[in-house]
Amino acid sequence: MSSPHTARDVMSQPVKTLSRDSNVIDAARFLLDYRLSGVPVVDASGKPVGVFTFRDMAKYFLDPTLIAGGGVKPADPGRERVADLMTPHIQSVRPEATLEECRKAMRQHKTHRVLVQDAQGKIAGIISASDLGLRSTD
Repeated sequence: MSSPHTARDVMSQPVKTLSRDSNVIDAARFLLDYRLSGVPVVDASGKPVGVFTFRDMAKYFLDPTLIAGGGVKPADPGRERVADLMTPHIQSVRPEATLEECRKAMRQHKTHRVLVQDAQGKIAGIISASDLGLRSTD
């Protein structure tokens, strides 16, 4: 068997996702239940619209107030939606991207994961830094 050369060769699939309408409590349980540090967030059509991570969750739970609409509102994780807290930037590569292109995307965007999206924009897989032998400080 040859060594992996492309995103397709190392990506994990199927990819677990969260709905943008999930509440923060359900999202926290999801991350813990599946032992994930982050998960893509999708809209009703399944298109990725962001990523919800432990960092997003920690910021939410450790900050007793959130700025919304120019005012301060109390945090209520049972009512707050993932879409309001997620990181709205998605870093993605195509299945045929080289592993070096994947590493470069992670380093350039200071992220620990990239989505692998097909030509139609659907999630084909996900690659984490550990899949590429990267440490979080690389």
